Amino acid sequence: MHYMLKNRKKHSKKYKTIKEIKITKELTIDDNFVELNKTLNSYLTYKFQSLQATKTNDADLFNCITFRMNEIIMLYNTIEYIKLQFKELRVLVEASIKNQKIW
Repeated sequence: MHYMLKNRKKHSKKYKTIKEIKITKELTIDDNFVELNKTLNSYLTYKFQSLQATKTNDADLFNCITFRMNEIIMLYNTIEYIKLQFKELRVLVEASIKNQKIW
């Protein structure tokens, strides 16, 4: 048992009384708050981990898309280079045909 002084007022007079405090193992408001806080923290931790996983998945997806876009750009540049080579080859073939007609 614990005791504490409690302020009282009666008939316009102030006085103190001793109040007995019982210690119990039952859940109090503070214990409920602690339990709710733990539940909330675990939920927030779960949400944060889910968000981190989503960010990681989004980052992985972004990296994959970036990699594929770079591959497409590289392929496009290769196709453009091949077109240029065909044009140069065409000019060389036309020049060769003209030289043969002259002979």
